[in-house]
Amino acid sequence: ISKEYVVEFVERYKDAVQEIKPSFFEWTTALAFDYFANEKVDIAIIETGLGGRLDSSNIIKPLVSVITTIAIDHTQYLGNTLTEIAYEKGGIIKPNTPCVIGYGIENEVKIELERLAAINKSKVSIAPQLKTKYECGLLGEIQQYNIATVLEVLKVSSTIFLKVNKESIKQGLQNVTQNTLLRGRWEVLRNSPKIVVDIAHNVQAVQVIANQLEKEKFENLHVVWGMVEDKDIEKVVALLPNDATYYLCQPGIKRAMSLSVLATFFNGKKVVLCNSCIDAYQQAQSNLNQDDFLLVSGSNFVVSEVIQSCR
Repeated sequence: ISKEYVVEFVERYKDAVQEIKPSFFEWTTALAFDYFANEKVDIAIIETGLGGRLDSSNIIKPLVSVITTIAIDHTQYLGNTLTEIAYEKGGIIKPNTPCVIGYGIENEVKIELERLAAINKSKVSIAPQLKTKYECGLLGEIQQYNIATVLEVLKVSSTIFLKVNKESIKQGLQNVTQNTLLRGRWEVLRNSPKIVVDIAHNVQAVQVIANQLEKEKFENLHVVWGMVEDKDIEKVVALLPNDATYYLCQPGIKRAMSLSVLATFFNGKKVVLCNSCIDAYQQAQSNLNQDDFLLVSGSNFVVSEVIQSCR
C-alpha cells in the first residue's frame, strides 16, 4: 500500500475519527478493508486483532471462519479459562458459514466452539493430524499444526469458491517467508554458534519451543527474554530450562513488563538484567562459545528489535 493512499484515507475520514476516537488497530482495519475493496482483491485473509466477538474485524461475513488452537492469553480481555476464551474467539462463527477448527484443539474448547456453531447452523470441520510432514519456509514444530489447519481450510473452500492444486500448496508452504515476509518462527540467524529467534509468548507456544530445545545439541544455553504484561508469566517461565543463562530485557513498548517484575519470576535461574533488547542480545553474543546455543524469545517485540538490529 502506498503512502499516498494512507494519507488520502486519513484526510478523508479524519473528521469522523476525531469524533469516534478509534484505536490504532481500528484505524488500520478500516484502512485495510477500504484498500482491499478498491483493489478488488480475489481473496482477503483477515486475522482478528484480539479475540473475535468484539474485534473490529468482525464486521465481515467470511466465506470460511477459521479458529486455530486456543491458549490462555489476554486474560483481562478474553477470560481466565479456555472455555471463556473459546466463547470470545468463537464470535467469528457466522450463520450458515463453514467453520474450520485447528488441529490440536482442547476438548473443552471443541465443545464450546461446536455449541456456538450449532447455534449458527455452521458446519464444523476439525483439522486432522498430518500423516506426513510438510516442508515449510517457517521452521518450528508448531507450523505443522498450522499447516494441518491450512490444508483443512483449502479442502473446505474447494467446495465453495477456490480450488488449489497440490503443487501450488507445496510451493506456497516452501516459499511462505518470501511471500508473506513473516519472520521469527524458530528462525535460525546463525548456525555456528547457533542463534534462533522465536516469537513464542504464551504457555502453548513456549511448551513447543521447550520441546525443541531438548532436541538441540549444545554446550551451554543462553536465552534473551522479555515479555509484555498480559501473559501468564509464571506458567511460561516454569517451562523454561533451569540450566541456562537468561538475559532479561524490556522491549520498547508501553505494555512491556518491567525488568524488576520480570526478574521475580526467574528465581532459581541464572539471570543478567539488561538495559534493552539489543543490549541483552549483545551481552549474550559476547558470552557465546562455538558449541553454545542462543535463543531470543518471549515476545514479538523482543524478536522484532533483535532482527532489526541484525540488518
